[in-house]
Amino acid sequence: MKKYQIILAVILAAALTGCSKEENSGGSQIGISSEVSVQNSTSSDGGVSSESSSSSKSSFDVSDSSDRSSTEDSGTSEESGGTDATFLIGPDGNAILRSELGTIFTNDGTDGSAETFSEDNFSGVLCDGFIYLAEPSGICRTNFDNGDVFDSEQMRFTDVSESSQKDYRRVSVGETFCGLTLTEAQVNFARGNDSMEYTLGDGSVKFGSELGIPEIYFMGGSASFSGQIALTGYISVAAEDDYGLMGGDIVFVPSDCECMLPVMGYRFDPDIGIVHMQRIYSYNGLVWENEYGRILLGNAADAAVDLSDIPDDGSFVKVDITLDNISLTCGIGMMEHFSASIAELAVIPE
Repeated sequence: MKKYQIILAVILAAALTGCSKEENSGGSQIGISSEVSVQNSTSSDGGVSSESSSSSKSSFDVSDSSDRSSTEDSGTSEESGGTDATFLIGPDGNAILRSELGTIFTNDGTDGSAETFSEDNFSGVLCDGFIYLAEPSGICRTNFDNGDVFDSEQMRFTDVSESSQKDYRRVSVGETFCGLTLTEAQVNFARGNDSMEYTLGDGSVKFGSELGIPEIYFMGGSASFSGQIALTGYISVAAEDDYGLMGGDIVFVPSDCECMLPVMGYRFDPDIGIVHMQRIYSYNGLVWENEYGRILLGNAADAAVDLSDIPDDGSFVKVDITLDNISLTCGIGMMEHFSASIAELAVIPE
């Protein structure tokens, strides 16, 4: 759990300084509306990422979950007079309980306690043991496979609609989601979004605290899973340090989303709250759109599988791959960090 505390502390520090950071150094954040959601950034090598979203939905796959809803409905919220609920609301719309508060940071720089915790002295909170995830849409597009719906001038896939999704569910350690079992998790709440100005879909400008969004203090989280998943997609070994990569780093982009991965991808939409959406990227000739960005698979120097059929010039090769040791980290205003290790790999002949 220590690694998660370090990662979430970085997200917390960014929140407390009022900064947001994109994975691409040249990124700029654009106001998001509920009607059109696009975020663009350009790297020094011409790589481009942008974000849109899909309206496709399906049911959640969660097993062995405890039923918090009955407890919350019976009076744990502050509005209904419950004494254990706090003002912190997760992306699922439910309150964080006082008994669930982990590390508490106060606005005077001292460590806080659950007993004295309040909105007046609150600066940041880390909570262990659960995470907020969304079920994937099933959309994975690449210009290699879906050229008939790829608009190269607009850098978008024309069959993917643009509408933010707000359907997160709380998943606890020990539960199974998308066939993977959650083994470690931590979430972060902090001040930051509440003090920033946002342009809404109707053109009005408001501070975050004026938006009336319950989950305004949610800032991100990290999760680790056990279990393996088989995917088809494109793999690349970076030729040199480039675009946030070190030489030898392995990048994977899924192209067939029948076997799905959990979605984190937190974004703050000032019209509706915490959402997720499709993201569009371009790197070394491959353009793709999915809900994960790129999946980092470590470095070729440390790989446990044979990579002799994978070129070392950064070009993409289509493969069948089995991933293991899957982890996700994402903060509001940060690109999702999706990593895994390779359990099995086979190149698909052209």
